[in-house]
Amino acid sequence: MLLKDTQAAKQAQSVQSGKGRIAVAKAWGRVREAMMRVCVDITSSWRHRGSPPVGIIRTERTFARELLRCTAGAMDFCYYDKGLGQFVSVPRDEAEGILGIADQSGEPPPTVASMSPPALSLVRRLVLRATAVLPANLRQIVLLSMSRVWRRVTGRATGMAPAALPDRRFSLRPEHVYVNLGLATGYTDLELLAEEKRRHGFKVVMICYDMIPLLLPHYTMPPVLPVFEAYMRATAQVADEVLCISRSSERDFRTFCTEWGFARVRTSILRLGSDLAQAPAARPERLPMLDCGRFVLVVGTIEPRKNHELLYQLWGRLSEEMGPALLPLIIAGGQGWCVENLVERIRLDPRLMDRVFVLRGLDDRELAWLYNNCRFTLYPSFYEGWGLPVSESLAYGKAAIVSTTSSLPEAAEGMAPLLDPLDFVAWHDAVLRLMTDDEWLAENESRISQNYRPFGWGAAGDMLYARLTALASAPTPAAHFDVSDVHSHC
Repeated sequence: MLLKDTQAAKQAQSVQSGKGRIAVAKAWGRVREAMMRVCVDITSSWRHRGSPPVGIIRTERTFARELLRCTAGAMDFCYYDKGLGQFVSVPRDEAEGILGIADQSGEPPPTVASMSPPALSLVRRLVLRATAVLPANLRQIVLLSMSRVWRRVTGRATGMAPAALPDRRFSLRPEHVYVNLGLATGYTDLELLAEEKRRHGFKVVMICYDMIPLLLPHYTMPPVLPVFEAYMRATAQVADEVLCISRSSERDFRTFCTEWGFARVRTSILRLGSDLAQAPAARPERLPMLDCGRFVLVVGTIEPRKNHELLYQLWGRLSEEMGPALLPLIIAGGQGWCVENLVERIRLDPRLMDRVFVLRGLDDRELAWLYNNCRFTLYPSFYEGWGLPVSESLAYGKAAIVSTTSSLPEAAEGMAPLLDPLDFVAWHDAVLRLMTDDEWLAENESRISQNYRPFGWGAAGDMLYARLTALASAPTPAAHFDVSDVHSHC
């Protein structure tokens, strides 16, 4: 009897002890959550400052602005300076300029200078080299003075003084949740990040937009492949959580991790927002003369993976069949790699004169006007991480024809016809029908207006902040990365 009582007492003590440990862990989690300070690495945006924000750069900047809202500004910014081999602090005013946040006058801050980022980078390297012979104290004074003069003249930061001054070296602390929502492949040092994480114990959140360079290397510039692979391997090792922008991207990333033996990677879905600026009533001056509801829109960089070749062939065929009744095709996107021949054919093809327009460098207001006033949109891409133009089109209530591949059915949410991107006849018939059949067009638009619920960037920002808060309060797992295996060129 005494033995049984002793065993029962021990069990009760063990249960109480377990409950106590759980209570302590929960309490400590709440403390960590209260102490959390977000640090956003804006290396990608910093490198592309002065350029129109498109694709990943636009997404990174939008999420950073949303985190500023969620944290009431209580957050830090940094970028990785490859020349100095260190993370550099970005003051709040400079970060807001890079992110395109309007100042109190309502106008965007003057962040765009006449020099391109590559030219500015060259000037910066030359100045740093020229001042290297000066004594340390004098060098800091000279660089700081030059930085102030440069800002006054151009309205942007050179990156010289921040990188050179000791007080601009950024130190990550245990309470930080480091967030990298760009794709600084080849321009950041995840080995250094891993070392800092091992030393200070902060949390790391990375993002996976897609695994396209590994899945479709023939649609990727050759130099990108080995660097991208090393970057994603390092991401899998250093991150406490990897945010994937679709179930398709998450599936591809987890398959990659399994192949490399990274079994402990934690992933979750982070959906992108789809709201743009309010469309202006009048057609912006830079846009060609277009009649409302009398043109077709495709949004995205012109590159082989986006399948603009299909649209070129399709509009050539439709021009022969429809003549003057053919609606113009507006291609809203810059010129990517390996499409010089296609762009030249579009320009020279007499069948497409005044029937296909390529518009580059559009701002959000111009793009909003195009979405709001087009008849319908097209997205024949071979592979995507999400397919933001599909979501944006649906958010404007516009009918769309979309590819069956990768994440695009997710983005379409059952609101658009899905077609094989290689099926020319199917695309021809569907496009022709949407151009000429007002009743079918109305049916598509009615289905969207009744059933589609747009997901805004505010909601996306709240989702991101919730993930960071949950991660901050979670126990810190044992390190699962090997610093020696995280290549410094990532």
